[in-house]
Amino acid sequence: MGQNSAHKEEAFKLIEFLTGPEAQHITVEGGLALPSRMSLAEDFIEKYPERKAWVLGGDYARPYTLGPNFGRKNQIFDNAVEAVFLGQKTAEEALTEAQQEIDALNP
Repeated sequence: MGQNSAHKEEAFKLIEFLTGPEAQHITVEGGLALPSRMSLAEDFIEKYPERKAWVLGGDYARPYTLGPNFGRKNQIFDNAVEAVFLGQKTAEEALTEAQQEIDALNP
């Protein structure tokens, strides 16, 4: 929830529901995402055994970053891929432009 949310009480209720057992059970059943409740991890693994490593990897996983301006670089790349998918640019055009933008971020 945003710090300046105009509807903090409602937002909290939504967060509480979405992370609660009922909604997480729906998540497990639908396979939409990994359950955020470890109490449902075994149910998820039973239903989707091929995803077991994703669930168990949470015990040792670490966030990653690729150095300064990573968020901006990632956004540039995402925009390039989107332009290709939308037929606005060829892959070569989009990636060449993205590389130039990314290079400009690095002094």
